[in-house]
Amino acid sequence: MKARSLHVGFVALSLLCRPALAQDDEGEDGPRTIGSVDVSAFDWRREDTEWRSPTVIERDHMRALAHDLVQGPEGCSERGLRRTRRRVEELHFRMDVVDVRGQSVILVREGDDAFGAGLLAVRCGPAEPIVWQAPHPFFDLGTGDLVLQWFVEGDARAAQWSTSHRFRATEDELREDDVHPADVADEPGSLFQAATVGLLSGNPDLRFVQVHGYAKRSAPRYEAVVSSGDSRYPLREVSARLDGLLGPVAAFGIVDLPLGGQQNAQGRVLPIGTFLHLELSPKSRDRLSEDETLRRRMARAIGDGPW
Repeated sequence: MKARSLHVGFVALSLLCRPALAQDDEGEDGPRTIGSVDVSAFDWRREDTEWRSPTVIERDHMRALAHDLVQGPEGCSERGLRRTRRRVEELHFRMDVVDVRGQSVILVREGDDAFGAGLLAVRCGPAEPIVWQAPHPFFDLGTGDLVLQWFVEGDARAAQWSTSHRFRATEDELREDDVHPADVADEPGSLFQAATVGLLSGNPDLRFVQVHGYAKRSAPRYEAVVSSGDSRYPLREVSARLDGLLGPVAAFGIVDLPLGGQQNAQGRVLPIGTFLHLELSPKSRDRLSEDETLRRRMARAIGDGPW
């Protein structure tokens, strides 16, 4: 596995123009149940969120608690959870333990101070080494709920959601601005990024699937685009496995499309072979949201082979 160079500074990255902009879904309500599972505790939507940049101490604590939670059985042991709860309390965050299909899931989120810190879910016990990520649940229509469905219905180790709108750090922010501080997919100083780094350091076998959505005009011939974040390493095998499920699927680096996530903050810190940037068309998102069998088949296709 070829590791890419790490970004070590917490500086804002310039936002590249993305023609893959999806329709804003900020006002939608999420599901209350998935199958027989009550998922109300997973809700990342808060109307009182006022974004602010996390402190260095907050980033350090988030990285450490994410690391600890995925360190084998110890992470979810009574002793391990006491340690995590202490970190959560020091952050003035909130930790819940919920049951999902007979397994405990640890939820870590911000407390009364809603500043866009994100929601982290970690499954205890046996799990697949997959982390589902939704960095733009308020903007890429349906992606937050898809990540929730994949996590609850499957056996992934963890999932992450941003709890801030990518273009709403300030009241006067415009989509055309060069920098968007609340866009966790482009901002390496976010708690979303800190949790990503912590998860991988706690369990180097983890693989991260980051789900995005694009407007059909950005890739009219395709129903999905898959990328490693680096055009030198196109995901041919993944595109072939998904092609039969969704329709034509493009592999960035083979097909010339502007949907490769080359400036993605998580992709730039994760080693090649551990990051899958998944762009879904409106049709694919609609089909997946409505068809549990298709979701399960796609999750298997993603997780069962090499990236």
